[in-house]
Amino acid sequence: MAQFFVRGERMIAGFMHPPISIRPRLTEEYEKMRVTDLARRIKDDLRELLARAYPTSLEERLQRIAPNYWRESVGITYERRLRYQVSQSVAEELCRGLWKRIISRDKTISCKALEEYQRLLPQFLEREPRHAAAEFTFIAKQAASYLEYLSDKRGALMKEIAAKSDLWPVQSWSESESCKTCACTRNHATRLRPQLFNRA
Repeated sequence: MAQFFVRGERMIAGFMHPPISIRPRLTEEYEKMRVTDLARRIKDDLRELLARAYPTSLEERLQRIAPNYWRESVGITYERRLRYQVSQSVAEELCRGLWKRIISRDKTISCKALEEYQRLLPQFLEREPRHAAAEFTFIAKQAASYLEYLSDKRGALMKEIAAKSDLWPVQSWSESESCKTCACTRNHATRLRPQLFNRA
């Protein structure tokens, strides 16, 4: 476990603390949400984060498998869309108050704000994928640490879940232990070997 997880030795030695103060349905928002609702929202947000980290993914794929369709029916990149359809959220990220100036009734102020938007946009297009990729990585690392916590505190439950998964991102227990306690005939060494964040 320590091979891929920073401070793994401390975790093994019993210093693993809860990642959060755990108590379900504490807020009114969460009270109304089922696990399915939570999972759907998280998956949608992760897909959006992935898209922002790799904004040219769709156009590259379409250009490769259907170039004629791309030219005739799509043909607009993420960058061009942001250039010709000014985004309020992007404008505010570029400069606070920029959107208000863009929609100003004063034509002089509006034109200058639009010029500023176009001038700053390349910086945003360079910065956003890096930011999105960094946040995606952080979330994945947090998820791995939460899995470790669950594997330590809810071992039987997590072994049951792991037995149904061919890809397991953390080495939550030893291969010998899992093989002795699990009736599954799958290759535990393959399934439980760390396959994400392995820095060995």
